[in-house]
Amino acid sequence: MAETSSALPIRPPVLAHPPRRRLEELDGLRGILALFVVVYHLREPLGVISGPLTRALPIVGEGWFAVDVFFVMSGFVMAYVYGSTFARKVTWAEYRAFFVARIARLYPVHLAALLVLAIVFVPRLYGTPEVMDEAGRFSWQSGLASLLMLHSPWIDHRSWNFPSWSISAEWHAYVLFPFLVGPVLRRKAMWLTILVALCVGGVFALYWADLPPDRYPTNGLVVLARVLPLFLAGVALYPLHQTFGERFAHPALALMLAGLVLALLNVPDLAPVVVFLIPLLTLAVLNAPVLQGPLSSAPARFLGSISYSLYMTHALVMLLGYPLVWYGARLFWSEAAAHASAPFQWGVLAASILTSIVLGTLVWRFIEVPARSRVARLLAPGGPAREARSARA
Repeated sequence: MAETSSALPIRPPVLAHPPRRRLEELDGLRGILALFVVVYHLREPLGVISGPLTRALPIVGEGWFAVDVFFVMSGFVMAYVYGSTFARKVTWAEYRAFFVARIARLYPVHLAALLVLAIVFVPRLYGTPEVMDEAGRFSWQSGLASLLMLHSPWIDHRSWNFPSWSISAEWHAYVLFPFLVGPVLRRKAMWLTILVALCVGGVFALYWADLPPDRYPTNGLVVLARVLPLFLAGVALYPLHQTFGERFAHPALALMLAGLVLALLNVPDLAPVVVFLIPLLTLAVLNAPVLQGPLSSAPARFLGSISYSLYMTHALVMLLGYPLVWYGARLFWSEAAAHASAPFQWGVLAASILTSIVLGTLVWRFIEVPARSRVARLLAPGGPAREARSARA
C-alpha cells in the first residue's frame, strides 16, 4: 500500500532516480481500494448491518484483495521509479538514499498512529492481559516490534495499529528490492511471464490451502509467502508492461477483466482465483483509456493523494470512535437499542467513513507531506547539522 509517486516532491540526499511521469491512474486505483479497505474494516463491528451487507454484497468481505493489489502496484512503481538506479549495480549511497526515501514516506504517519494508540489505550488497559502479557495486543513487545516495523512477520498476532501489518511486511520487500530489480529487468519476456505466473500461483496455493488462523495471513512468517511473491510479480510486471502493455488497451478487454474481478469477488469460494487477475488488471489500468479516465479523475486522484494516511488512520476511527458511539447511545438513548437498530448502524457506518476521509486528509496535509521532506533532510548525510544551521539562520 505504501508507494506511488508522491503528491508533493521530496528531496532525497542522493538523486536516486530520474524524474518520471506520475502514474495518476495507479494513484486513483490505490485511493479507491484504500476506501474499500476502510469500508471493509468499519462495517465489521456493526453486527446488525455487517452480516446482511456481506450476504448481499460478498465483495465487501473480501478486503484482502485490495491489499494484494497494493503489493503488486508497489513492486511495479518501485521498478518504474528506481529500476534504472539499481539496474546494473547497487552502491551504498544509492541504497541508503532509497531507504531514506522509504522511511520518509512511511514512518511519520506510522509513528503518529502508534503515539495516539499509546496515549489512549496503554493507560486505560494497563494491568490487563492486553498490555501485560507478551502476546497482548498492546504489550511492550508488540509495541517495540511495531515501532521497528517488524511486527507483521515476527509477531503471530494483531498488534497496535492493525492495518500497518502490510507496511511492515512490505518493508521486508524493500530490503531485497535493490538487489532483485536488476536481474529481473534483464530477463526476457518469456521468463518474466513465467516468474509472474509462479509468484501469483504460489500465493493462490497459499490461499487455497486455507491455513489457520487466517486464509489471507497478516501475521507470522507465513505472511512473507504472501507479500514477497506479489511484490516481485509487480517488479516483473514493469518490463512486461513496456513490452506488450498496449495489448491491454482495448476497452472490451479492460472492461471484461474488471467485470471478471468483481464477479469472482462476489463468490467467496472462488475469490482466491482473483489473485491471478491482479497483474492483468494492473496492465489494463495502465493502458486502457476506458479505465484510465475514471481513475485519473479529480475525486480518484484526491483519494490517491490521501490513500496512505487514510489507510493508516482509519483504524483509529473504529478503535476510538465506536466506543464513544456506544457510550453516547447509553447516555442519550439506549445502548441495547443502538446495537439492535439497523438505521442507527447505517448512520454510524456513513459517519465513520466520512470521518476517516476527513482524518486521512488532515493527517496527509499536516503530518505526511511536511514530515516527509523534514525526515528526508534529517536522514541525509550531514542532515542534523544542516537542520541546526537552518534553525539558527
